[in-house]
Amino acid sequence: MRLIQLFSFLLYGLVLNAHTATENGRCEEVTNTCAVISCSTHSPSGLPGRDGRDGKEGPKGEKGDRGAQGSRGIQGPPGKLGPPGVKGEKGSVGEKGEQGISATSEVDVVKEQLNVFQKELETFQASLTKYKKRPMGPPGGFPGPPGRDGLTGAPGAPGVQGNKGEKGDNGPPGIPALLDKELQLQLTYMNKRIRKLEGVLFLDGKIQHLEDKILATNGKEVDFKTSKATCENVGGSIARPLNAAENSAIVNILKQYNRYAYLGIIEGATPGDFHYLDGQHVNYTNWRRNEPSGKGKENCVEMYTDGTWNDKACNQYRLTVCEF
Repeated sequence: MRLIQLFSFLLYGLVLNAHTATENGRCEEVTNTCAVISCSTHSPSGLPGRDGRDGKEGPKGEKGDRGAQGSRGIQGPPGKLGPPGVKGEKGSVGEKGEQGISATSEVDVVKEQLNVFQKELETFQASLTKYKKRPMGPPGGFPGPPGRDGLTGAPGAPGVQGNKGEKGDNGPPGIPALLDKELQLQLTYMNKRIRKLEGVLFLDGKIQHLEDKILATNGKEVDFKTSKATCENVGGSIARPLNAAENSAIVNILKQYNRYAYLGIIEGATPGDFHYLDGQHVNYTNWRRNEPSGKGKENCVEMYTDGTWNDKACNQYRLTVCEF
């Protein structure tokens, strides 16, 4: 048995050598192939080789076409506050609103109503106390007579003002003043009183009668502005002589007080151009010799006790003489 196994092994080795020799002969018949392809038995692949070096940079290519527009990006943060703009024109006035109700008046009305209610409550409590103190009769008795009326309560708060009523009819025509005997008697009495007062003032040197005016003084010395206001407050104006007679009437008052007085004449914008307080030009003058001489610096006019005129500053104190 052992010999048979040995013989089989030798036979297998001979067959293997013959097969190898046959393969080597085939490789030699193929030209230019065995230098590259291994003519041995099949074996597993070898390890991959290392990467080669990068080549040189090529020339720059042409500019490509513009790509499509991308999607809209996220909104950025707000920018800095710009400078203020030009002030706009003033708008038109709005319509007038309705008149509001005063909060103070409403509060006062509520307070007054509370006070009235409190007084009424106190009165009621006092009446209730008196009623409790009265002795009560036996049960089942007849009711007593009604009690006396209580005291008058406090006045209530004023009510809301009502709407304005319609205009009434015209009354009957009155009696003409000339036919009213009672009115005529009163006017006659007043005229007598006025004449008596004028007479007293005339004797005292405070008034002077003329045809169409009365001159009067209060005996006080003030500046031109105050003298003008004094006369206007009583319905007159500073005396202004329009002729020699009126000039003499003013002189009579000045001599009584031995004072100078301002006249109702002032100087205009042009030096030497004097006019009355109502703007009319002066139509009568009685300047003293070499007057006026202020040359625009003395804008008022004063009268001396001899009746002559002089231009004077308006801040001096002179007698107040008014005309009516």
